[in-house]
This record gives sequence, C-alpha cells and structure tokens, in this order.
Amino acid sequence: MKKTNLSWVGALLVFALLLWCTAATPGKIDDPSTYTCAVYSSALSLLPPVIAIVLALNTKEVYTSLLVGIATGALLYANGNLELALTTLFFNEDGGMVSKLSDSSNVGILVFLVMLGILVALMNKAGGSAAFGRWASTHIHTRAGAQFATLLLGILIFVDDYFNCLTVGSVMRPVTDKYKVSRAKLAYIIDATAAPVCIIAPISSWAAAVNSYVPAGSSMSGFEMFVKTIPFNLYAILTLYMVFFLVLALFVALTIYVYQLGIQRERFLQLSKEQIISDMENKQYEQIISSIAELRYLKHDIYNHLNALNTLLSNQDYIEAQHYIRELSDSIESDHYILTSGNSTMDSILTNKFIQCKSSGIKVNYSVFLPECIPLSNIEICSIIGNLFDNAIEACLRISSDDEKCIDLNIKPFQQMLSIVILNTSDGIYIPHKSHTFASRKTELSNINHGLGLSRIETIVEKHNGMMDITPSKKDFTVSILLPLSESEV
Repeated sequence: MKKTNLSWVGALLVFALLLWCTAATPGKIDDPSTYTCAVYSSALSLLPPVIAIVLALNTKEVYTSLLVGIATGALLYANGNLELALTTLFFNEDGGMVSKLSDSSNVGILVFLVMLGILVALMNKAGGSAAFGRWASTHIHTRAGAQFATLLLGILIFVDDYFNCLTVGSVMRPVTDKYKVSRAKLAYIIDATAAPVCIIAPISSWAAAVNSYVPAGSSMSGFEMFVKTIPFNLYAILTLYMVFFLVLALFVALTIYVYQLGIQRERFLQLSKEQIISDMENKQYEQIISSIAELRYLKHDIYNHLNALNTLLSNQDYIEAQHYIRELSDSIESDHYILTSGNSTMDSILTNKFIQCKSSGIKVNYSVFLPECIPLSNIEICSIIGNLFDNAIEACLRISSDDEKCIDLNIKPFQQMLSIVILNTSDGIYIPHKSHTFASRKTELSNINHGLGLSRIETIVEKHNGMMDITPSKKDFTVSILLPLSESEV
C-alpha cells in the first residue's frame, strides 16, 4: 500500500512539473527550421531509447515501450510543454501521427502490424512457444542440441525480430543454462536468427515496413520489391550461414570427441583383457610350478618308500609289507595323481585340476597320450587345458547335488592332428557368446572376464591353424580341438 501511494505521489509530482513547464514555455514554435530544444546534444537526449529498452525488458511489451519512448522524446523536444508535445506528436504536418495515419500506405502497414500482433499474441497465449520449451527440456540431452534447438526456434518465429528475441530467450534460457551454454552465446544465436530471418521473410514486420516505403506510382508493388531484394541481402544470408556453421561445428567437434573417447575406451578394454589373460596364464603357470615341485617331493618319497618296502621284503615280513603298501596306495589315491603323459607341463596342470575336481566331488575320466613334440608352448598348454578345466568345473558346480558331476578328457594324435576333447555334465542352460562361435554362462555377464577363457583358447587354436568346435546339449557340454602335427611328430 505504501509503494502504491508513493507511485501516485511521484506521478502527481511529474504531472505538476509538466504543467509548470507548459505554463513557462511557449506552446508553439515560430520557426521550426531554427528551433532547438534544451536537451539537444546532451546526455538527456538518450533518455527516450533508454526508457523504451528498460520498459521492453521489464514488461515484454515492445510496442507499448516504444510508444512511451516516443512520448518521452516529444516532451523533451517540447522542453516539457504538454501542449507543444501533443501537437508535435499527433498534429505535426511533417511527422505527426495523424498525418501519417491519413496516408493509405501507412494504414495498410498498421493493419498488417495489428494482425501480426494478434497472431503473436495468439501464439503466446496458446502456449506454442512454451510447449516447445517443455519439449526441448525433455528431449535435448547435449549442449550442441540445446544450441541447435535455439537456432531452429529462432528461425520458426520469423514474423517479428523483437518478439523473436523475447520469446526465444525466455523459452530456451532454462535449457541452455542446464547444459552450461553461456548467456553471451545464447544472445548471439538469438540475435543472429531474429533480425536476419525477419528481414528476408516475406511475411514479417520488415516486409510490411518495406512495403510502406514504396512510392506511389512505382512499377512494382512493395511485396514484389521485397522478394526480389532477398538474394542481395548479404548481411542476413551470411549471418545465418555463420550461426549454422558455429552450431554445426560444435556438434561435429563433440561427435569427434565422443568418437575418440570410444576408441580410447576400446583400447583400455583391450589392454584390460590382455592383462587379465596374462594374469590367468601366469596363475596357471604358477600352479604348474607348484605341481612340479609336489611331484618332485612325491618322487623323493617314493624312493624312500621303495627302500622301506625292500627292507621289509628282505626280512620276509610280508604281512607288514602288504599293510605298508595298502597305506601308501590310500595316501596316493587321496592326495595325489601321478600322470605319465610324456609332457611334464601337461602332467602338472592335469594333476592340479584333478585334485581340484576330487575336492569338489567331480568324477574325472581321462585318456591322455601325447607325441614327443606338440605344437604348443608351455604357456599355451596352461591356457588351453587350464581354461577348459576351469569352465568344465564351473559348469559341473552349477548342477544340483543329486546329479552326477563328471568330466571326460581325451587327448591323443588323430590323423596328423592332435585331438583334445573335453566333455562335462551340464544343466543345459547357456547364453550365446557375442561372437556366435561358442556358448557360455557366467554369473555376471557385465564382468570384463566373461568369455575370456574360451576367447583365449580360440586365439591359440587360430594361431596354430587349428579347428575348434563347441557342442552344447541338455545334459553335457563338449569342446573339441584339432591342432596340426608334423609327420615327424605323428
């Protein structure tokens, strides 16, 4: 209430001041050619445009703000004399509103602008621009997208440059702020689409203005002249080209950046996979070393056991010897597997895996016969046999406890090829690998380790020009590998 009273008091004081100026200054100009107002070439002469701009920004009413600015300019021109200001504003023969409105061409542009204002108001009241803003806030997810949407909205609202600036700015500002587009860049995009589009659009306030300036009796209409001058409006065309270039250049730059990030991610994943495979192979190799050491201790123990048995037999203590042999057999069966495939690395890794299977309640059937030389390094033997057994053990452990868990291994030469076949019981549930060359099932498909074991086996087989076949069924899962052997190896 107090602010309202102060506003009324201020308005009355201004009106009183204008009345005093009206009484103190002449109400007409004797010689317009020599007349100079008091604020001529002073800072106060900037007051009308400042008032118009401030009102337009605060009220969002462009034409009302311009009218107030014009009225302020008329008062300054008349040195505050209301009579002279009204006369100059409405009845001046050289530029008064009455004289201008009496011109048929000016009446036409006025009608056009009124209709344009109705259209703009209808668009605003109907919520078209606000709907675009809501759509943009839900469908735009990038900084480049926010700028491109601002560009498109600026082109769509082409009827008036003032309305374009106000509408696009208020609608797109929340979206551009969300994606950290600077206010300066937002202002540039709006300004670079508002006026340039308006001055080349045939249906716009600029087209109406140009139409009003065509002198009577011209060979062409104002509309025709406006359309013919569009190709020569280089300012508008080049400005639109530039704003499109900047927005699209940013989009291309972001696309390249995202692509580079994707490449770096793929490289990182590849390096991670290689590191994991290397760790797997090192783990398998460490198991081999441990198994070899265990076999050495076992060999040493066997030597001692044989000496003990020799002593018992020499003393003809046959009953004690039989008892000793029975205890030794039980100990070896429970703790050790002694394989003699001809390859110490193969014997070690198989021994380790057989012990693991026995502790997990998995029955192992095996037949292993190797030639003197096989086309695999010790690391490759670890990778193939270790990963095959790890996958087979994992599959067996998924089977319910009531069902039999079994792994069958068969390694032998076959028609100038080294045949490796491993079969394990399965629950019959598989998930195809992305390469469509084998099936598997992991507890966590998102794990980077998923499928690396079989992928490594596949890589080794391809390296040696071999073949690999996987046959899943409801009850078992079979992996068959064939590796070429030389004639000497056969």
